[in-house]
Amino acid sequence: GISEDEVKAEIIEMEKEGLIRGYKAVIDWERLDSAMVSAIIELKVDSSPEIALGQIEEKGYAKPFASDSRKLFSIGINFASRTRRIESWKIIERI
Repeated sequence: GISEDEVKAEIIEMEKEGLIRGYKAVIDWERLDSAMVSAIIELKVDSSPEIALGQIEEKGYAKPFASDSRKLFSIGINFASRTRRIESWKIIERI
């Protein structure tokens, strides 16, 4: 077998070469009680998750959820155009 670090290095190389072009989330909606959670997601390119979260606040995107009983999360994501990958993200549970 090979070490975990060797596997990580191989995956990074495959991403650089374009053999791995991205990832996706596959959600089992039957197992997830989607009525319990909502999320506000802001994606920025070549910026920061903090800037994305700031826009969620500045624009008042959460206001329509004010009387909603579900858990609400704000998610700020930064996409790096140079690497064509999600570089960083930050999740905040809103109270």
